[in-house]
Amino acid sequence: MKKLSKPQPARESALLSPEPENRLSAAAASAPPASPPKKLGEAELEIMQAIWSGEVPTTSVEVRERIKSRRDWPLSTIMTSLSRLEDKGFLRCERQSGTNLYFPTVSENDYKAGASKSFLKRLYNNSARSLVATLYDNDMLGKDDIRELREYLDRLEEEKNG
Repeated sequence: MKKLSKPQPARESALLSPEPENRLSAAAASAPPASPPKKLGEAELEIMQAIWSGEVPTTSVEVRERIKSRRDWPLSTIMTSLSRLEDKGFLRCERQSGTNLYFPTVSENDYKAGASKSFLKRLYNNSARSLVATLYDNDMLGKDDIRELREYLDRLEEEKNG
């Protein structure tokens, strides 16, 4: 059986993901790499996704509007969550004209790469093949998913071989 090549996270997201490119503040993008941030809880992840999907910097009011359809939290709850995300190293806060502006310090792609690596290691002993086999064996991959994976792997192979 042919071993699956391991794609680079940024390349994979560029090919498979319709998401906009990750945006970080200039200071965050040029900062030296810090220790990996802690894991995000479900609600924290929703908040970070709202921040990653919008204009940077963002305010607590903007975050509340972006997640309102999923979580109709009072502004104080959003502000507490933003403060915790800052403490965990996911955000940087600057106060300007009486308003807190939040900047992501970790890109969405970097977080996904780290979380995926951890998930793969914990559940599948670093075996992408075992992950795909589990998905396939439990009817979690449809025909379109399989076709997309084949096309993606073929593209990677073509790029590798020139």
